[in-house]
Amino acid sequence: MEYVDRWGYRSRRHRRVTARTPEGMGIVVPAERYRPLSLPDRALRKRLWEEEDPADLVAEARRALADGFPGTALKLGKELWAIGGTDQRSEYAAELLDAAYAALDRPTLRRVLAEHLRHRDRPWLDVLHEEESDGDGVT
Repeated sequence: MEYVDRWGYRSRRHRRVTARTPEGMGIVVPAERYRPLSLPDRALRKRLWEEEDPADLVAEARRALADGFPGTALKLGKELWAIGGTDQRSEYAAELLDAAYAALDRPTLRRVLAEHLRHRDRPWLDVLHEEESDGDGVT
């Protein structure tokens, strides 16, 4: 019972996942705010691994965002973030994640992203415990 009390929320969140992402968390957005990308996940990930500059996919996510589907930008941003690799992919990931978080009214996640981007050289960030921080909100 203690386990279910502590970790049971995960199954509730799992049921709310709108689209899967490589790290296993997926994205949780209202279904009406997500439009799938033109490629299925397997083909999308293969292409992202092979292409250094997936500009057309990013343009597709930007169009979806402008059309009121921030979940699409969130999905591609998380896909690009997980793959990493090139500076271009990282820039696209940061742009799409920030825009999606803004459109979805998720200021805390925007703040976490901003802190991470400001401190890329740190081994880990803890933006939740400011009282232990080094003065700039990061420990």
